[in-house]
Amino acid sequence: MKRLIVLFLSLLIILSACGQNKDSNKETKTFKTQSGKSIKIPKHPKRIVVLTSNFGNFKDLGVTPVGVNNDFPKSKYINEKGAKRVGSEDVEGVAKLKPDLILTYDVNTKIKKYQKIAPTIPIKYNDYSYKEMHLAIGKILNKENEAKKQIKDMEKQLQSYGKVIKDKIGSNKTFTVMEIKPKQLSIFGENFGRGTPIIYQEYQLPFPKGVKGMLDKDGFKTIPHEQYSKYAADYILIPTEKGNPINNEFTESSLWKNQPAYKNNHIYYYPKNEATYSDPSSLKKLSNYFKDRLLEQK
Repeated sequence: MKRLIVLFLSLLIILSACGQNKDSNKETKTFKTQSGKSIKIPKHPKRIVVLTSNFGNFKDLGVTPVGVNNDFPKSKYINEKGAKRVGSEDVEGVAKLKPDLILTYDVNTKIKKYQKIAPTIPIKYNDYSYKEMHLAIGKILNKENEAKKQIKDMEKQLQSYGKVIKDKIGSNKTFTVMEIKPKQLSIFGENFGRGTPIIYQEYQLPFPKGVKGMLDKDGFKTIPHEQYSKYAADYILIPTEKGNPINNEFTESSLWKNQPAYKNNHIYYYPKNEATYSDPSSLKKLSNYFKDRLLEQK
């Protein structure tokens, strides 16, 4: 009986949100999704719930969404004041925020329920470059010119840093961005967060030979420890919790210690939560961090 009451109340919340949203923002415009489908969204959305990693993009463009994805860690680079954290599949929690627009990944199992609450834009992860994503959000907010300017400003800063770094270490030095797990490694491509857009796209630092092509399809690749040497680079960048070094069987092995990056002290750990987001402001701040770390070497 109690369970039925809870389900009934949850349904009332969702239906209430649906009714209020239909009346609150009647002006609409057409937005074309990545799959080419056209959907109607509010012309001037006021209550946006962001269930992707793009909260910072909205903040950069002067809009604070009412909801932010609790599945992603907080970052010191993004001020979340005014937004409530909610799980990506917490339908009731999202409904309580009374959104007039929802962004979520297209693989979200609750997407059909979200579509009943408010217009919902499905995002295919790794389909947009981080720049295309920012421009798309600019279009949603009617701030395309501002989004373009922010991208240009960011490019100018990051590419100038890249030149300074290459002048210091050499333009042919290779980089691998990876995570170390108990039985495997995750190798990341040029658009998979973790600071990869900075390293590969803006600094224009190269992958090890042959590696980029292996990552282009899915944006990342998981490999057993034994294959590490195929992906090893002159510099290894590793995002971890709080930027703490990893000490395990793999990092104590000869496979790890015999590679040039280890021997030359070119292994850099950095805070994973600060490298999760790819909005212009976060990338510029993370770029300052990378630049300082890479230039401090002797």
